[in-house]
Amino acid sequence: MAAAKRAKQYDLADDYKLHCQTLVMWPVQWQAYKHPASLRWRDVLFSEAGQTKVPYKRGIYAFLIKPGIARLNARYLMYIGKTDRTLRTRYGEYLAEKESDRGRPQVIKLLQRYEGFIHFCYAPVKTTASLSKLEDQLIEAFVPPANNRLPGKIGRLSKARF
Repeated sequence: MAAAKRAKQYDLADDYKLHCQTLVMWPVQWQAYKHPASLRWRDVLFSEAGQTKVPYKRGIYAFLIKPGIARLNARYLMYIGKTDRTLRTRYGEYLAEKESDRGRPQVIKLLQRYEGFIHFCYAPVKTTASLSKLEDQLIEAFVPPANNRLPGKIGRLSKARF
């Protein structure tokens, strides 16, 4: 009986570690961000049913985890991306990647681990020329844990080892 109890504790400890993320909370970067007035964010629970709510427009998007507990409006920004395809097409690609063993491990892990709590937030953008710049600015402001590519000064600082 004691061995079964210890095994359960080890399983819980492993499960706990699976859900630990490093979040960068850097107010200087938040204050430096200049929000374009044209961005109008919407969000949808990431599921097959949600795809029909996403427009056939190009834009910028983010994955957020929303626990939905204690009536707090708590959210954890995990990933920022852009698409020069339509947002709906990109959403569908993520649905397929979530079920694939050939996708990006970091993205698959995020989408599978937090299923039912992941929200796809998006903002249509009229000119695709500004997409890369918008994405870089948002990544530099938030430094989402699931983004592997960090642009500019944030990318350089993240590579500094002491």
